Amino acid sequence: MAQTFISNNFEITPVLRQLFKSEHFFDEYNIGHLIKSPIENFVQFVHTLSMPYDDGSVTGLFYMSIDEGQTLFNPPNVAGWPGHRAWINETTLALRWDQISYWIQYFPYSVWYQLRYGG
Repeated sequence: MAQTFISNNFEITPVLRQLFKSEHFFDEYNIGHLIKSPIENFVQFVHTLSMPYDDGSVTGLFYMSIDEGQTLFNPPNVAGWPGHRAWINETTLALRWDQISYWIQYFPYSVWYQLRYGG
Protein backbone atom coordinates (compact mmCIF):
# COMPACT_ATOMS: atom_id res chain seq x y z
CA MET A 1 0.00 0.00 0.00
CA ALA A 2 2.89 2.34 0.67
CA GLN A 3 4.12 1.77 -2.87
CA THR A 4 0.62 2.45 -4.22
CA PHE A 5 0.54 5.69 -2.24
CA ILE A 6 3.91 6.83 -3.60
CA SER A 7 3.27 5.79 -7.19
CA ASN A 8 -0.05 7.68 -7.26
CA ASN A 9 1.46 11.01 -6.20
CA PHE A 10 0.31 10.59 -2.61
CA GLU A 11 -3.38 10.30 -3.49
CA ILE A 12 -5.26 8.38 -0.80
CA THR A 13 -8.11 7.10 -3.03
CA PRO A 14 -6.05 4.38 -4.79
CA VAL A 15 -4.70 3.23 -1.42
CA LEU A 16 -8.19 2.93 0.06
CA ARG A 17 -9.39 1.13 -3.06
CA GLN A 18 -6.53 -1.36 -2.67
CA LEU A 19 -7.25 -1.81 1.04
CA PHE A 20 -10.98 -2.40 0.59
CA LYS A 21 -10.33 -4.98 -2.14
CA SER A 22 -7.57 -6.79 -0.24
CA GLU A 23 -7.96 -10.18 1.40
CA HIS A 24 -7.02 -8.66 4.76
CA PHE A 25 -10.12 -6.49 4.75
CA PHE A 26 -12.35 -9.57 4.42
CA ASP A 27 -10.29 -11.89 6.60
CA GLU A 28 -12.47 -13.85 9.07
CA TYR A 29 -10.15 -12.77 11.86
CA ASN A 30 -11.01 -9.11 11.27
CA ILE A 31 -14.78 -9.45 10.80
CA GLY A 32 -17.17 -9.09 13.72
CA HIS A 33 -14.82 -7.64 16.31
CA LEU A 34 -16.55 -5.63 18.98
CA ILE A 35 -15.26 -2.25 20.05
CA LYS A 36 -15.19 -1.80 23.80
CA SER A 37 -17.21 0.92 25.45
CA PRO A 38 -15.25 3.57 27.36
CA ILE A 39 -16.05 1.81 30.65
CA GLU A 40 -15.07 -1.64 29.33
CA ASN A 41 -11.85 -0.17 27.94
CA PHE A 42 -10.91 1.37 31.29
CA VAL A 43 -11.87 -1.68 33.37
CA GLN A 44 -9.81 -3.98 31.15
CA PHE A 45 -6.87 -1.56 31.36
CA VAL A 46 -7.03 -1.51 35.17
CA HIS A 47 -7.51 -5.29 35.37
CA THR A 48 -4.71 -6.11 32.92
CA LEU A 49 -2.20 -3.99 34.84
CA SER A 50 -3.55 -5.05 38.26
CA MET A 51 -3.93 -1.39 39.15
CA PRO A 52 -5.55 -0.58 42.46
CA TYR A 53 -8.37 1.93 42.28
CA ASP A 54 -9.96 4.31 44.73
CA ASP A 55 -12.85 6.76 44.89
CA GLY A 56 -10.83 9.37 43.02
CA SER A 57 -10.05 7.10 40.07
CA VAL A 58 -13.65 5.88 39.85
CA THR A 59 -14.88 9.51 39.91
CA GLY A 60 -12.34 10.36 37.20
CA LEU A 61 -13.56 7.43 35.14
CA PHE A 62 -17.14 8.70 35.47
CA TYR A 63 -16.28 12.13 34.10
CA MET A 64 -13.94 10.83 31.40
CA SER A 65 -16.60 8.42 30.13
CA ILE A 66 -18.95 11.39 29.65
CA ASP A 67 -16.41 12.90 27.23
CA GLU A 68 -16.51 9.69 25.22
CA GLY A 69 -20.31 9.57 25.09
CA GLN A 70 -21.11 7.08 27.84
CA THR A 71 -22.61 8.77 30.88
CA LEU A 72 -22.86 6.07 33.51
CA PHE A 73 -26.36 5.44 34.84
CA ASN A 74 -27.82 7.74 32.18
CA PRO A 75 -28.20 5.88 28.86
CA PRO A 76 -29.84 7.75 25.98
CA ASN A 77 -32.80 5.34 25.93
CA VAL A 78 -33.96 1.98 27.30
CA ALA A 79 -31.80 0.12 24.76
CA GLY A 80 -28.68 1.70 26.24
CA TRP A 81 -25.81 3.25 24.36
CA PRO A 82 -25.42 2.64 20.61
CA GLY A 83 -21.95 1.18 21.17
CA HIS A 84 -19.54 -0.67 18.91
CA ARG A 85 -18.51 1.59 16.01
CA ALA A 86 -20.15 4.58 17.70
CA TRP A 87 -17.37 4.43 20.30
CA ILE A 88 -14.65 5.09 17.73
CA ASN A 89 -14.34 8.25 15.67
CA GLU A 90 -11.70 10.93 15.19
CA THR A 91 -12.57 12.55 18.52
CA THR A 92 -13.14 9.56 20.80
CA LEU A 93 -10.11 7.63 19.58
CA ALA A 94 -7.83 10.53 20.51
CA LEU A 95 -9.66 10.84 23.85
CA ARG A 96 -9.03 7.16 24.59
CA TRP A 97 -5.31 7.60 24.00
CA ASP A 98 -5.19 10.75 26.11
CA GLN A 99 -7.14 9.18 28.95
CA ILE A 100 -5.02 6.04 29.09
CA SER A 101 -1.95 8.31 29.11
CA TYR A 102 -3.50 10.24 31.99
CA TRP A 103 -4.12 7.07 34.00
CA ILE A 104 -0.55 5.93 33.48
CA GLN A 105 0.66 9.28 34.82
CA TYR A 106 -1.93 9.26 37.64
CA PHE A 107 -0.73 5.88 38.84
CA PRO A 108 2.18 6.50 41.26
CA TYR A 109 5.57 5.24 40.12
CA SER A 110 6.13 3.58 43.50
CA VAL A 111 3.09 1.36 42.91
CA TRP A 112 4.34 0.47 39.39
CA TYR A 113 7.66 -0.50 40.93
CA GLN A 114 6.01 -2.66 43.59
CA LEU A 115 3.85 -4.42 41.01
CA ARG A 116 6.80 -5.07 38.73
CA TYR A 117 9.47 -6.01 41.27
CA GLY A 118 7.38 -7.12 44.21
CA GLY A 119 8.60 -4.67 46.76
